[in-house]
Amino acid sequence: MGSLLHVHQFVYKCHEEYGYPLNDTVVNPHPYKYITNASSTCADIPEVYVITLVKSAAGNFKQRHFIRQTWGIDARKKRLKLLFLLGYDIDNQFMVEYENRVHGDIVQQDFHENYYNNTVKVTSALNWVTTFCKHAKFIQIVDDDMYINFQNVLDFLEDKKQSDRFNLYAGYLIREPIPDRVLESKWYISPSNYSFDCFPPYIAGGYVLMNSRTVREFQKIIPYIPPLPFDDVYFGIVSQKLDIFPSNINTLDVSRSLTAREKVKCLIAIHDFKTLQDFMYAYNVTHNRFIEVR
Repeated sequence: MGSLLHVHQFVYKCHEEYGYPLNDTVVNPHPYKYITNASSTCADIPEVYVITLVKSAAGNFKQRHFIRQTWGIDARKKRLKLLFLLGYDIDNQFMVEYENRVHGDIVQQDFHENYYNNTVKVTSALNWVTTFCKHAKFIQIVDDDMYINFQNVLDFLEDKKQSDRFNLYAGYLIREPIPDRVLESKWYISPSNYSFDCFPPYIAGGYVLMNSRTVREFQKIIPYIPPLPFDDVYFGIVSQKLDIFPSNINTLDVSRSLTAREKVKCLIAIHDFKTLQDFMYAYNVTHNRFIEVR
């Protein structure tokens, strides 16, 4: 499956307008504190092969349950680890703390749980990895409505074991993005926040695959790049500053088409899984057996 990774250099008509120059002082601090940090997750083995960090809203209890009962089983085997990334939401905090006592797989910081804080959430993920799991070889950062076919992930990574020799920043490549200036749009970004006409190419935020080298380099430079609310766009800017070229993985499907479900056996990840039936269908197809969900 290694041939499915294609490196696309920045060939883009407005390549001169990728954003502000790199600052020499901190413009994007991360002052947040851990509420729970799952710090012992990677302590029991000398090298974690893949750690998967799931971006999840504090109130998405069902999504986390569905993952733990399906592809999360595969994500915790042998040298694999799985954690959930949460912000703080006072209305759900009591149950989040109970959930973490049961499962011990939540990394939570005290920033406000909000879609527009996803960049803060992903930054916390990189900080966590470089602090508590620095020997992880590969890092996946995914949304909680993604189904991950772990056997295909492992097959894909098989020819990338010497990953310290290059930077890996891969997923579904958005090749020629431009800022959304429609005021009513969920993805609106004002000219005062980003005055340029183009974004650099970036990896869509639903599924991002990196190696440890990329995580370390991203984590070091993020404080010097002005923040944006959209984590995938922001990572694209970070990668451009580092001359790291995002790579497209063909075996991803971020569409909402029902026919995509039929391809789950051939794909690494599929987007928009919301129900127990969705997750169970994919798990059964990829494992050729039935499991009871409790």
